[in-house]
Formats: sequence, C-alpha cells, structure tokens
Amino acid sequence: GAVPDVGGECVQLYWDPSGIGFEAQFARGSRAVHLDTGSRRTYLFPTALSSLSAAEAAAREPFERRLAGVGGERVEQAFRFPTITLKVGGRPWTFSPMEMAPEDEEGESARIGAPIMDRFETVVLDFERMRMFVR
Repeated sequence: GAVPDVGGECVQLYWDPSGIGFEAQFARGSRAVHLDTGSRRTYLFPTALSSLSAAEAAAREPFERRLAGVGGERVEQAFRFPTITLKVGGRPWTFSPMEMAPEDEEGESARIGAPIMDRFETVVLDFERMRMFVR
C-alpha cells in the first residue's frame, strides 16, 4: 500500500550476481539489464548487439575507453554508438551516445546507472513484489 500508483506497465525485478536486474526492451527484443544506481555510467555489453536495430548496430565505431578507480587506470578497446533507444516499462529512453564494453560480465545486456533517476519523473522499486514502475 505504500507504493505510489504511477500507472503504466510494471517491469519485473530480479536478483542476479551483480545485484538487481530488470527487463528492458531493445529494437529487436527484450533483454536483462543490471540496475546499478551507485554508478553514473550506463553502457551496453556485447550480448546486446543482437537486440539492436540494424541501423543502430551498423553505426558502431571503435574507440579507446578509459576506466579509472582505486587500482589505477586501464585502457580498453570498446565501441560507441551514436544513438541507442530502449524502453523501460514501455517508456522510451534514447541515449546519445552509448558505449559498449569490450566483454560481457554476468550475462546482462547492459548496465543502467543512476541516470535512470534523472530520465524519469518517478522510479518506483517495489521489493516486496519485485517490480519496478517508471513515469
């Protein structure tokens, strides 16, 4: 009863090795994504490539991705897409640009960071019923 009624479609949440996951709709199908609200970064993993539209997939360009943390900085070869659109709970979300990590991690197609909180007016994570709503 404490969960606000935001209407629209709900998205099923699930527990996975990376934490919390949910289903996102890409141009050519739905895929599991990792919700990482502790990160400002959102990016794809190679497993997502088959779910992108032909135009999105063909537009990828290689680049050097730099990652820094407590252990130092590393440089890896990755890809950048000019535009990728996915849907969360039936609501479209367009990224310009979107990066793709060089290798998969835990089977998810993407890592969605804290920008999900900026993109949607309301994000409800209902852990009792393991579902998510966005508005």
